[in-house]
Parts: sequence; C-alpha cells; structure tokens
Amino acid sequence: MKYYMMLFCLLTIVTACGGPSVAIEVDPEQTRIIHEEQIDMISVFVRLENNGQIPANDLTARFLIHEPTIESAVGGSEIVFTDHEHTPEIFQVNANSSFFFAEVFSLETDVTNELLSGSFTVQIMDRQGEIIADYLIEQVTNE
Repeated sequence: MKYYMMLFCLLTIVTACGGPSVAIEVDPEQTRIIHEEQIDMISVFVRLENNGQIPANDLTARFLIHEPTIESAVGGSEIVFTDHEHTPEIFQVNANSSFFFAEVFSLETDVTNELLSGSFTVQIMDRQGEIIADYLIEQVTNE
C-alpha cells in the first residue's frame, strides 16, 4: 500500500510540473507606434519573445483599433497582419528567441500622438485561433 501511495504522489508531482512549453510575450520596450507626420503614415512595430523551451509555430497576428478617429484614419477596426497577397501571414518564434514584424498604415485623416497612444491592441493567435498574447500599445514616437 505504501508503494502505491508513493507512486501516486510521484505521478501527481510529475504531471503537475508539465513538460516544455511555449511562452510568447510582447516586448513592451520595443513594441511601439511610429508616427511619421510629414508623410501621413504610422508604422506599428511589434517584437515578440518566446521564453519557452519549444518553438511557437503557425502563429498569426491582428491589430484591433479602439479609437474611432484612428479607425477612420486607417480604414478599419480590425486589421490582420498579411503578406503581399493579403492572406494572413503565418510565422513562428523559435524557442528562447524573438520575432519582429511591422505593419504600415497610410492615414486618411490627421491624428495626434495622444490619440494614437492606447488605440492599438496587437493579438497573437495560435493555429487554432486561440489568443496567446494580447498587448495594448501605448508607446508612440515621431520620425
């Protein structure tokens, strides 16, 4: 009986610890909106980090716009990160590595840095469409 109790405890501990995992996070220092006022454009730069022990494969990204003026300026409230053929860009982040991507928007109306700050959320989804990272972008710089 003692043997089975010890075996049960050992299996419980091993199961609770789990195996290797993916740990995708948005880097708050590098992720930002660059407002290029001279040419009426903004660039949204996102840097992801995978602090996990296995690669994160088949990821996609989208931007949610929360401010009506910005939504009008970029032409929508949800913008999927796409390739040159306008299909969702599928990417991966290797274990203990980072990945950087950007999306550029032409502005149809004038906007301020104050309005841009906090107006974009970037969401990273896995192959099942589950959100594995979600970040409100507040940092805005000028170029």
